[in-house]
Amino acid sequence: MLVLALAELRSRPAAYIGSFLAVAFGVALVSSCGLLLATSIDGAAGTTGEARREWTGAIGVFSSMLAVAAFAGVFVVASTFAFAAALRRRKLALLRMIGATPRQVRRMLHGEALAVSITGGAVGSAAGVPVAYVFAEAFQGSADFPADFAVRPTLLPIAIALAVGVVAGQLAAATAARPVARIDPAEALRATIVEPRGIGLVRLLLGVASLGGGITLLLIGRSLEGGVSIGIAFMDTCLLIVAVALLGPLPVMPLIRLLGLVLAAAGPLAAQLATANAVAMRRRTASVVAPVVLLVALPAAMLQTASAFSEQVARGEENVQLWSLSLIVVITVGFTAIAISALLAMSLSQRAGELRSLRLAGATPAQVRGIMRREGAAVTLAGTAIGLAIAAASVMTFQAANGLPADPFSRPAVAVGLAGGAAALVLGATELAARHALAAA
Repeated sequence: MLVLALAELRSRPAAYIGSFLAVAFGVALVSSCGLLLATSIDGAAGTTGEARREWTGAIGVFSSMLAVAAFAGVFVVASTFAFAAALRRRKLALLRMIGATPRQVRRMLHGEALAVSITGGAVGSAAGVPVAYVFAEAFQGSADFPADFAVRPTLLPIAIALAVGVVAGQLAAATAARPVARIDPAEALRATIVEPRGIGLVRLLLGVASLGGGITLLLIGRSLEGGVSIGIAFMDTCLLIVAVALLGPLPVMPLIRLLGLVLAAAGPLAAQLATANAVAMRRRTASVVAPVVLLVALPAAMLQTASAFSEQVARGEENVQLWSLSLIVVITVGFTAIAISALLAMSLSQRAGELRSLRLAGATPAQVRGIMRREGAAVTLAGTAIGLAIAAASVMTFQAANGLPADPFSRPAVAVGLAGGAAALVLGATELAARHALAAA
Protein backbone atom coordinates (compact mmCIF):
# COMPACT_ATOMS: atom_id res chain seq x y z
CA MET A 1 0.00 0.00 0.00
CA LEU A 2 2.95 2.36 0.47
CA VAL A 3 3.82 1.85 -3.20
CA LEU A 4 0.22 2.67 -4.11
CA ALA A 5 0.31 5.77 -1.91
CA LEU A 6 3.45 7.08 -3.61
CA ALA A 7 2.02 6.29 -7.04
CA GLU A 8 -1.12 8.28 -6.16
CA LEU A 9 1.00 11.24 -5.10
CA ARG A 10 3.00 11.14 -8.33
CA SER A 11 -0.06 10.79 -10.56
CA ARG A 12 -2.15 13.53 -8.91
CA PRO A 13 0.09 16.02 -7.15
CA ALA A 14 -2.49 18.82 -7.54
CA ALA A 15 -4.86 16.95 -5.20
CA TYR A 16 -2.35 17.36 -2.37
CA ILE A 17 -1.21 20.93 -2.96
CA GLY A 18 -3.39 22.24 -0.11
CA SER A 19 -1.91 19.76 2.35
CA PHE A 20 1.63 20.51 1.19
CA LEU A 21 1.18 24.28 1.53
CA ALA A 22 -0.47 23.91 4.93
CA VAL A 23 2.43 21.85 6.27
CA ALA A 24 5.09 24.10 4.74
CA PHE A 25 3.60 27.33 6.10
CA GLY A 26 2.68 25.77 9.44
CA VAL A 27 6.15 24.36 10.05
CA ALA A 28 7.76 27.64 8.95
CA LEU A 29 5.67 29.66 11.42
CA VAL A 30 6.04 27.25 14.33
CA SER A 31 9.78 26.73 13.82
CA SER A 32 10.47 30.47 13.51
CA CYS A 33 8.53 31.26 16.69
CA GLY A 34 10.21 28.32 18.43
CA LEU A 35 13.66 29.62 17.46
CA LEU A 36 12.81 33.07 18.84
CA LEU A 37 11.51 31.56 22.07
CA ALA A 38 14.59 29.35 22.48
CA THR A 39 16.84 32.36 21.89
CA SER A 40 14.93 34.32 24.55
CA ILE A 41 15.23 31.51 27.10
CA ASP A 42 18.98 31.23 26.46
CA GLY A 43 19.38 35.00 26.71
CA ALA A 44 17.56 35.20 30.03
CA ALA A 45 19.87 32.63 31.62
CA GLY A 46 22.51 34.25 33.81
CA THR A 47 21.14 37.80 33.53
CA THR A 48 19.84 39.99 36.35
CA GLY A 49 18.04 43.27 36.90
CA GLU A 50 16.78 45.26 33.92
CA ALA A 51 18.38 42.92 31.39
CA ARG A 52 16.60 39.90 32.86
CA ARG A 53 13.27 41.77 32.80
CA GLU A 54 13.71 42.52 29.10
CA TRP A 55 14.59 38.92 28.27
CA THR A 56 11.65 37.67 30.34
CA GLY A 57 9.40 40.00 28.40
CA ALA A 58 10.73 38.56 25.16
CA ILE A 59 9.89 35.07 26.44
CA GLY A 60 6.29 36.20 27.00
CA VAL A 61 6.14 37.81 23.57
CA PHE A 62 7.34 34.78 21.65
CA SER A 63 5.38 32.31 23.79
CA SER A 64 2.21 34.13 22.69
CA MET A 65 3.31 34.08 19.08
CA LEU A 66 4.15 30.37 19.26
CA ALA A 67 0.77 29.53 20.79
CA VAL A 68 -1.16 31.26 18.01
CA ALA A 69 1.09 29.84 15.27
CA ALA A 70 0.88 26.30 16.66
CA PHE A 71 -2.90 26.34 16.93
CA ALA A 72 -3.44 27.77 13.46
CA GLY A 73 -0.83 25.44 11.99
CA VAL A 74 -2.20 22.24 13.50
CA PHE A 75 -5.79 23.24 12.72
CA VAL A 76 -5.15 24.00 9.06
CA VAL A 77 -2.83 21.02 8.51
CA ALA A 78 -5.38 18.61 10.01
CA SER A 79 -8.22 20.23 8.03
CA THR A 80 -6.48 20.03 4.67
CA PHE A 81 -5.36 16.42 5.13
CA ALA A 82 -8.83 15.34 6.20
CA PHE A 83 -10.35 17.27 3.30
CA ALA A 84 -8.01 15.69 0.75
CA ALA A 85 -8.90 12.22 2.02
CA ALA A 86 -12.63 12.99 2.07
CA LEU A 87 -12.53 14.09 -1.58
CA ARG A 88 -11.22 10.62 -2.45
CA ARG A 89 -13.91 8.74 -0.55
CA ARG A 90 -15.23 7.22 -3.75
CA LYS A 91 -11.88 5.79 -4.79
CA LEU A 92 -11.18 4.50 -1.28
CA ALA A 93 -14.59 2.88 -1.10
CA LEU A 94 -13.99 1.17 -4.45
CA LEU A 95 -10.67 -0.16 -3.14
CA ARG A 96 -12.64 -1.76 -0.32
CA MET A 97 -15.07 -3.22 -2.82
CA ILE A 98 -12.32 -4.91 -4.88
CA GLY A 99 -10.77 -6.50 -1.83
CA ALA A 100 -8.56 -4.01 0.00
CA THR A 101 -8.67 -4.58 3.73
CA PRO A 102 -9.34 -1.76 6.22
CA ARG A 103 -5.72 -1.99 7.34
CA GLN A 104 -4.46 -1.56 3.77
CA VAL A 105 -6.64 1.52 3.23
CA ARG A 106 -5.39 3.04 6.47
CA ARG A 107 -1.76 2.29 5.57
CA MET A 108 -2.19 3.95 2.18
CA LEU A 109 -3.64 7.14 3.71
CA HIS A 110 -0.97 7.22 6.40
CA GLY A 111 1.72 6.74 3.77
CA GLU A 112 0.39 9.63 1.68
CA ALA A 113 0.17 11.87 4.75
CA LEU A 114 3.70 10.95 5.79
CA ALA A 115 5.18 11.70 2.37
CA VAL A 116 3.41 15.07 2.09
CA SER A 117 4.25 15.99 5.70
CA ILE A 118 7.94 15.27 5.29
CA THR A 119 8.32 17.13 1.99
CA GLY A 120 6.22 20.09 3.12
CA GLY A 121 7.92 20.08 6.51
CA ALA A 122 11.35 20.14 4.88
CA VAL A 123 10.42 23.25 2.90
CA GLY A 124 8.91 24.86 6.00
CA SER A 125 11.96 24.03 8.12
CA ALA A 126 14.25 25.67 5.58
CA ALA A 127 12.06 28.78 5.57
CA GLY A 128 11.73 28.93 9.37
CA VAL A 129 15.23 30.32 10.03
CA PRO A 130 15.01 33.33 7.68
CA VAL A 131 11.48 34.04 8.91
CA ALA A 132 12.82 34.09 12.49
CA TYR A 133 15.42 36.67 11.46
CA VAL A 134 12.70 38.83 9.88
CA PHE A 135 10.61 38.67 13.07
CA ALA A 136 13.60 39.51 15.24
CA GLU A 137 14.46 42.49 13.05
CA ALA A 138 10.90 43.77 13.36
CA PHE A 139 11.25 43.94 17.16
CA GLN A 140 14.63 45.65 17.21
CA GLY A 141 14.39 49.09 18.79
CA SER A 142 11.11 48.35 20.59
CA ALA A 143 10.78 49.51 24.18
CA ASP A 144 11.57 46.88 26.82
CA PHE A 145 13.03 44.52 24.19
CA PRO A 146 16.62 43.26 24.50
CA ALA A 147 18.88 45.48 22.42
CA ASP A 148 21.34 42.63 21.86
CA PHE A 149 18.71 40.11 20.74
CA ALA A 150 20.13 37.89 17.99
CA VAL A 151 18.58 34.68 16.68
CA ARG A 152 20.57 31.59 17.63
CA PRO A 153 19.62 28.82 15.19
CA THR A 154 19.24 25.43 16.89
CA LEU A 155 17.87 22.16 15.61
CA LEU A 156 15.45 21.39 18.46
CA PRO A 157 12.71 23.96 17.64
CA ILE A 158 12.88 23.05 13.96
CA ALA A 159 12.68 19.33 14.74
CA ILE A 160 9.72 19.88 17.05
CA ALA A 161 7.91 21.95 14.40
CA LEU A 162 8.50 19.22 11.80
CA ALA A 163 7.26 16.57 14.23
CA VAL A 164 4.12 18.60 14.92
CA GLY A 165 3.38 18.78 11.20
CA VAL A 166 3.89 15.04 10.75
CA VAL A 167 1.78 14.14 13.79
CA ALA A 168 -1.04 16.48 12.71
CA GLY A 169 -1.06 14.84 9.28
CA GLN A 170 -1.09 11.34 10.75
CA LEU A 171 -3.96 12.19 13.11
CA ALA A 172 -5.94 13.68 10.24
CA ALA A 173 -5.25 10.58 8.10
CA ALA A 174 -6.39 8.33 10.93
CA THR A 175 -9.59 10.32 11.35
CA ALA A 176 -10.34 10.33 7.63
CA ALA A 177 -9.52 6.64 7.17
CA ARG A 178 -11.68 5.41 10.01
CA PRO A 179 -15.14 5.74 8.36
CA VAL A 180 -13.97 4.58 4.92
CA ALA A 181 -11.95 1.64 6.18
CA ARG A 182 -14.92 0.35 8.15
CA ILE A 183 -17.27 0.29 5.15
CA ASP A 184 -18.46 -3.20 4.32
CA PRO A 185 -17.44 -4.13 0.75
CA ALA A 186 -21.09 -4.73 -0.13
CA GLU A 187 -21.87 -1.12 0.83
CA ALA A 188 -18.96 0.43 -1.06
CA LEU A 189 -21.02 1.27 -4.14
CA ARG A 190 -23.50 3.23 -2.06
CA ALA A 191 -20.65 5.15 -0.46
CA THR A 192 -19.69 6.42 -3.91
CA ILE A 193 -23.08 8.09 -4.26
CA VAL A 194 -24.16 9.50 -0.92
CA GLU A 195 -22.12 10.96 1.90
CA PRO A 196 -22.86 9.49 5.33
CA ARG A 197 -25.15 11.73 7.35
CA GLY A 198 -23.53 11.13 10.73
CA ILE A 199 -20.19 12.44 11.97
CA GLY A 200 -19.10 9.47 14.08
CA LEU A 201 -19.35 8.95 17.82
CA VAL A 202 -15.71 9.78 18.64
CA ARG A 203 -15.82 12.99 16.64
CA LEU A 204 -19.14 13.93 18.21
CA LEU A 205 -17.81 13.39 21.72
CA LEU A 206 -14.65 15.39 21.01
CA GLY A 207 -16.72 18.18 19.49
CA VAL A 208 -19.05 18.33 22.46
CA ALA A 209 -16.06 18.30 24.83
CA SER A 210 -14.46 21.22 22.92
CA LEU A 211 -17.73 23.12 22.97
CA GLY A 212 -18.16 22.49 26.68
CA GLY A 213 -14.57 23.55 27.35
CA GLY A 214 -15.05 26.77 25.39
CA ILE A 215 -18.26 27.64 27.22
CA THR A 216 -16.64 26.85 30.57
CA LEU A 217 -13.75 29.21 29.82
CA LEU A 218 -16.20 31.90 28.78
CA LEU A 219 -17.81 31.65 32.20
CA ILE A 220 -14.53 31.44 34.13
CA GLY A 221 -12.98 34.27 32.14
CA ARG A 222 -15.51 36.79 33.44
CA SER A 223 -13.75 36.77 36.81
CA LEU A 224 -10.14 37.00 35.53
CA GLU A 225 -8.85 40.43 34.60
CA GLY A 226 -5.67 41.87 33.14
CA GLY A 227 -3.26 39.98 30.93
CA VAL A 228 -4.68 36.63 32.07
CA SER A 229 -8.00 37.50 30.46
CA ILE A 230 -6.28 37.79 27.07
CA GLY A 231 -4.97 34.23 27.45
CA ILE A 232 -8.47 33.04 28.38
CA ALA A 233 -9.91 34.83 25.32
CA PHE A 234 -7.39 33.05 23.10
CA MET A 235 -8.08 29.62 24.61
CA ASP A 236 -11.88 29.82 24.53
CA THR A 237 -11.77 31.11 20.95
CA CYS A 238 -9.58 28.17 19.93
CA LEU A 239 -11.83 25.62 21.66
CA LEU A 240 -14.96 26.99 20.01
CA ILE A 241 -13.28 26.97 16.58
CA VAL A 242 -12.24 23.34 17.12
CA ALA A 243 -15.80 22.50 18.19
CA VAL A 244 -17.16 23.90 14.92
CA ALA A 245 -14.59 21.91 12.92
CA LEU A 246 -15.33 18.66 14.77
CA LEU A 247 -19.11 18.95 14.83
CA GLY A 248 -18.99 19.99 11.17
CA PRO A 249 -22.41 19.70 9.52
CA LEU A 250 -24.39 20.05 12.75
CA PRO A 251 -23.80 23.80 13.21
CA VAL A 252 -23.16 24.58 9.55
CA MET A 253 -26.06 23.01 7.64
CA PRO A 254 -28.91 24.98 9.28
CA LEU A 255 -27.11 28.19 8.34
CA ILE A 256 -26.50 26.99 4.78
CA ARG A 257 -30.21 26.21 4.33
CA LEU A 258 -31.19 29.61 5.72
CA LEU A 259 -28.68 31.41 3.53
CA GLY A 260 -29.98 29.48 0.53
CA LEU A 261 -33.35 31.15 1.03
CA VAL A 262 -31.68 34.55 1.21
CA LEU A 263 -29.55 33.96 -1.88
CA ALA A 264 -32.61 32.76 -3.81
CA ALA A 265 -33.60 36.40 -4.17
CA ALA A 266 -30.66 36.86 -6.55
CA GLY A 267 -31.55 33.86 -8.69
CA PRO A 268 -33.97 31.17 -7.46
CA LEU A 269 -32.84 28.22 -9.61
CA ALA A 270 -29.12 28.82 -9.19
CA ALA A 271 -29.56 29.30 -5.44
CA GLN A 272 -31.57 26.08 -5.16
CA LEU A 273 -28.92 24.09 -7.02
CA ALA A 274 -26.11 25.66 -4.97
CA THR A 275 -27.91 24.93 -1.70
CA ALA A 276 -28.73 21.37 -2.79
CA ASN A 277 -25.05 20.76 -3.67
CA ALA A 278 -23.84 22.21 -0.37
CA VAL A 279 -26.33 20.19 1.69
CA ALA A 280 -25.83 16.94 -0.23
CA MET A 281 -22.05 17.13 0.28
CA ARG A 282 -22.33 18.32 3.86
CA ARG A 283 -18.89 17.18 4.96
CA ARG A 284 -17.17 18.85 2.05
CA THR A 285 -19.06 22.06 2.74
CA ALA A 286 -18.31 22.00 6.47
CA SER A 287 -14.63 21.34 5.73
CA VAL A 288 -14.42 24.57 3.73
CA VAL A 289 -16.45 26.57 6.26
CA ALA A 290 -14.13 25.63 9.16
CA PRO A 291 -11.03 27.52 7.88
CA VAL A 292 -13.24 30.55 7.17
CA VAL A 293 -14.34 30.43 10.81
CA LEU A 294 -10.68 30.38 11.86
CA LEU A 295 -9.84 33.21 9.46
CA VAL A 296 -12.52 35.44 11.00
CA ALA A 297 -12.83 34.36 14.64
CA LEU A 298 -9.23 34.27 15.83
CA PRO A 299 -8.06 37.61 14.37
CA ALA A 300 -11.31 39.35 15.35
CA ALA A 301 -11.14 38.13 18.95
CA MET A 302 -7.43 38.76 19.43
CA LEU A 303 -7.29 42.15 17.73
CA GLN A 304 -10.38 43.43 19.55
CA THR A 305 -9.13 42.30 22.97
CA ALA A 306 -5.62 43.58 22.24
CA SER A 307 -7.02 46.95 21.21
CA ALA A 308 -9.18 47.21 24.33
CA PHE A 309 -6.37 46.14 26.66
CA SER A 310 -3.79 48.45 25.10
CA GLU A 311 -5.96 51.41 26.08
CA GLN A 312 -5.64 50.41 29.74
CA VAL A 313 -1.89 49.85 30.02
CA ALA A 314 1.11 52.10 29.70
CA ARG A 315 3.47 51.86 26.77
CA GLY A 316 6.14 49.23 27.33
CA GLU A 317 6.29 45.50 27.73
CA GLU A 318 2.51 44.92 27.67
CA ASN A 319 2.13 46.88 24.44
CA VAL A 320 5.06 45.04 22.87
CA GLN A 321 3.35 41.73 23.67
CA LEU A 322 0.06 42.93 22.24
CA TRP A 323 1.77 44.20 19.10
CA SER A 324 3.48 40.85 18.67
CA LEU A 325 0.16 39.06 19.02
CA SER A 326 -1.35 41.31 16.38
CA LEU A 327 1.63 40.57 14.11
CA ILE A 328 1.29 36.81 14.30
CA VAL A 329 -2.49 37.03 13.87
CA VAL A 330 -1.99 38.96 10.65
CA ILE A 331 0.50 36.36 9.45
CA THR A 332 -1.92 33.61 10.42
CA VAL A 333 -4.60 35.31 8.31
CA GLY A 334 -2.31 35.08 5.30
CA PHE A 335 -1.48 31.45 6.10
CA THR A 336 -5.14 30.50 6.46
CA ALA A 337 -6.04 32.41 3.30
CA ILE A 338 -3.60 30.31 1.29
CA ALA A 339 -5.06 27.14 2.81
CA ILE A 340 -8.64 28.19 1.97
CA SER A 341 -7.67 28.93 -1.62
CA ALA A 342 -6.04 25.52 -1.91
CA LEU A 343 -9.07 23.77 -0.37
CA LEU A 344 -11.43 25.40 -2.84
CA ALA A 345 -9.16 24.53 -5.75
CA MET A 346 -8.94 20.92 -4.55
CA SER A 347 -12.71 20.74 -4.13
CA LEU A 348 -13.60 22.04 -7.57
CA SER A 349 -10.87 19.99 -9.25
CA GLN A 350 -12.70 16.87 -8.05
CA ARG A 351 -16.04 18.08 -9.42
CA ALA A 352 -15.27 18.02 -13.13
CA GLY A 353 -17.83 15.25 -13.63
CA GLU A 354 -20.51 17.21 -11.81
CA LEU A 355 -19.79 20.33 -13.84
CA ARG A 356 -19.76 18.30 -17.04
CA SER A 357 -23.23 16.97 -16.19
CA LEU A 358 -24.52 20.50 -15.70
CA ARG A 359 -23.13 21.49 -19.09
CA LEU A 360 -24.71 18.44 -20.75
CA ALA A 361 -28.02 19.36 -19.14
CA GLY A 362 -27.89 22.69 -20.96
CA ALA A 363 -26.31 25.03 -18.44
CA THR A 364 -24.01 27.65 -19.91
CA PRO A 365 -20.52 28.25 -18.44
CA ALA A 366 -21.81 31.52 -16.96
CA GLN A 367 -24.70 29.70 -15.26
CA VAL A 368 -22.36 27.05 -13.84
CA ARG A 369 -20.07 29.74 -12.48
CA GLY A 370 -23.13 31.45 -11.00
CA ILE A 371 -24.01 28.28 -9.10
CA MET A 372 -20.44 27.98 -7.85
CA ARG A 373 -20.44 31.65 -6.78
CA ARG A 374 -23.60 31.14 -4.75
CA GLU A 375 -22.07 28.10 -3.09
CA GLY A 376 -19.04 30.23 -2.27
CA ALA A 377 -21.24 33.03 -0.96
CA ALA A 378 -23.11 30.62 1.32
CA VAL A 379 -19.82 29.20 2.64
CA THR A 380 -18.45 32.71 3.23
CA LEU A 381 -21.54 33.98 5.01
CA ALA A 382 -21.86 30.88 7.18
CA GLY A 383 -18.18 30.90 8.18
CA THR A 384 -18.19 34.64 8.80
CA ALA A 385 -21.36 34.53 10.90
CA ILE A 386 -20.06 31.70 13.08
CA GLY A 387 -16.61 33.31 13.34
CA LEU A 388 -17.97 36.69 14.38
CA ALA A 389 -20.29 35.03 16.92
CA ILE A 390 -17.33 33.22 18.50
CA ALA A 391 -15.25 36.41 18.53
CA ALA A 392 -18.13 38.39 20.07
CA ALA A 393 -18.52 35.87 22.88
CA SER A 394 -14.79 35.97 23.68
CA VAL A 395 -14.52 39.77 23.50
CA MET A 396 -17.59 40.31 25.69
CA THR A 397 -16.14 37.94 28.30
CA PHE A 398 -12.88 39.91 28.23
CA GLN A 399 -14.75 43.20 28.55
CA ALA A 400 -16.84 41.95 31.47
CA ALA A 401 -13.70 40.74 33.28
CA ASN A 402 -11.98 44.12 32.89
CA GLY A 403 -14.97 46.33 33.70
CA LEU A 404 -15.38 47.58 30.14
CA PRO A 405 -18.71 48.29 28.39
CA ALA A 406 -20.13 45.32 26.50
CA ASP A 407 -19.25 46.21 22.91
CA PRO A 408 -17.78 43.21 21.03
CA PHE A 409 -17.16 45.26 17.90
CA SER A 410 -15.89 48.51 19.34
CA ARG A 411 -13.57 48.59 16.33
CA PRO A 412 -16.03 47.81 13.52
CA ALA A 413 -13.32 48.19 10.91
CA VAL A 414 -11.78 44.92 12.15
CA ALA A 415 -14.99 42.93 11.68
CA VAL A 416 -15.84 44.59 8.37
CA GLY A 417 -12.32 44.09 7.06
CA LEU A 418 -12.21 40.41 8.01
CA ALA A 419 -15.69 39.76 6.58
CA GLY A 420 -14.83 41.56 3.36
CA GLY A 421 -11.47 39.83 3.12
CA ALA A 422 -13.07 36.41 3.61
CA ALA A 423 -15.67 37.17 0.93
CA ALA A 424 -13.08 38.41 -1.56
CA LEU A 425 -10.86 35.41 -0.87
CA VAL A 426 -13.51 32.70 -1.12
CA LEU A 427 -15.39 34.18 -4.07
CA GLY A 428 -12.19 35.01 -5.94
CA ALA A 429 -10.73 31.54 -5.39
CA THR A 430 -14.06 29.95 -6.34
CA GLU A 431 -14.23 31.92 -9.58
CA LEU A 432 -10.70 31.00 -10.62
CA ALA A 433 -11.12 27.33 -9.64
CA ALA A 434 -14.51 27.13 -11.41
CA ARG A 435 -13.05 28.50 -14.65
CA HIS A 436 -10.20 25.99 -14.48
CA ALA A 437 -12.57 23.10 -13.68
CA LEU A 438 -14.89 24.05 -16.54
CA ALA A 439 -11.96 24.12 -18.93
CA ALA A 440 -11.00 20.62 -17.75
CA ALA A 441 -14.60 19.41 -18.05
